Amino acid sequence: SYDYVCDVRTAVAKAYPEAMFEDVDSNVRNAFEVTVDGTLVFSKLAKHHYPTPAHIVGQIRRMK
Repeated sequence: SYDYVCDVRTAVAKAYPEAMFEDVDSNVRNAFEVTVDGTLVFSKLAKHHYPTPAHIVGQIRRMK
């Protein structure tokens, strides 16, 4: 089966090795946050919102 979080984690690590990828302990499956130097650059908390890995990398680029 397709592992969305693994896919995102790989894309983010490739683009930003310094990014920290943290699973968020919530009731939402596949919830996670990405931080760079302690700054939150992306948060995936919505239940049915699955932006593509490329979209997430782009958002991190804008936030940095």
